[in-house]
Amino acid sequence: MENKKPIRLIKEDEKLKLYQPDTDMLFTKEMEEYSNRVLGELEDIDGFILKGRSPSCGIKDVKVYNGRGKVPVIEKDLGVFGGAVLDKFPDLPIEEEGRLTNLKIREHFLTKLYTIKNFKEKVENTEKMKDLVKFHADTNIYL
Repeated sequence: MENKKPIRLIKEDEKLKLYQPDTDMLFTKEMEEYSNRVLGELEDIDGFILKGRSPSCGIKDVKVYNGRGKVPVIEKDLGVFGGAVLDKFPDLPIEEEGRLTNLKIREHFLTKLYTIKNFKEKVENTEKMKDLVKFHADTNIYL
C-alpha cells in the first residue's frame, strides 16, 4: 500500500499555498490546474459532497498555517479544490461529508438535490410557462 504524505494550507507572501511538509514541495499550481480541468469538463452536475476540513476539498474550517515548518495555525479558510467548486457552482448544493450526519443538514441537502433533478426533468427543456407553474405548485417546499 502506498504511503500518502499529508498536505496542508500555508500562508506565504500573503497567499494561500498547498504545501507538503515531508517533501518541502508546493502543489498549489497542480491543484489549481486539476480543479480547472475537472470542473471545466463537468457538463451536468447537481451538487457536491466534499471531504471536510481537507486542504484540497474543504469548504470551511480548513486550517491555514503561518508558513512552513512547525508553525501555528493562524486562520481557517477554504481548500483549493473546494474553493474552486464554490466559485464555479455557487448555486448548487455543496456540503462536507461530516456535516451530512446531521439529519437537518442532510435533509436540506437532499431536498435541494431532488428539487434540481425534478426541475431539470419537468421544466428545463420544455420552455413552457405552464410546466414551470405546475412545477412550483407541485413542489410545495421551501429551500
